[in-house]
Amino acid sequence: MKVILQQDVKKLGKKGEIVEVSEGYGRNFLLPRKAAVLANAENMNVAKAQAGSKARKEAIDARNEADSMAMQVEKALNEVGDKLDPADKAEVENDLSALKAVLPADSNAEVSPDQLNQIKAAKDKLMNSSQKVFTKMYEQAGAQAGGQPGGGYQDGGYNGGGYSGGSSDQGNSSGPDSDVVDGDYTEI
Repeated sequence: MKVILQQDVKKLGKKGEIVEVSEGYGRNFLLPRKAAVLANAENMNVAKAQAGSKARKEAIDARNEADSMAMQVEKALNEVGDKLDPADKAEVENDLSALKAVLPADSNAEVSPDQLNQIKAAKDKLMNSSQKVFTKMYEQAGAQAGGQPGGGYQDGGYNGGGYSGGSSDQGNSSGPDSDVVDGDYTEI
């Protein structure tokens, strides 16, 4: 008997796959637990439509992630690109242009599985090469925050700033002589 799995079944298959099982296993285990449905014409059409929409959603998500990453890297290059090593900057710019080249110009265009793999590979390559750019941005942001009153991280520790918490009375708010009591409770 052929069934379409509605959820992942150990040692049998993943959700959406069409598998051949014995009559007893299908009727007595998979179907009553709604882990599968019979692979008739109607259910096959539904499964194919779901598989198509899943692939389309994956392509749209990959394209959106790649486009977003390209915009972030461009912004980062504009901010700190002049402080980077020219070879590193050139590598990031090359990877950025390669990613833009594989992205479809029309956002509604269908993406083939081969194009999807190219987009993912170009995005990963840009992610690896742009690490230096983002590191430089964070160093620059940390230097600005550390030099201003109000705090930041310096010399391996936090130098204060921010919320001091509570009242300005110095001796009464915390410490071993505080009159804060831990309460015990039981759940009913």
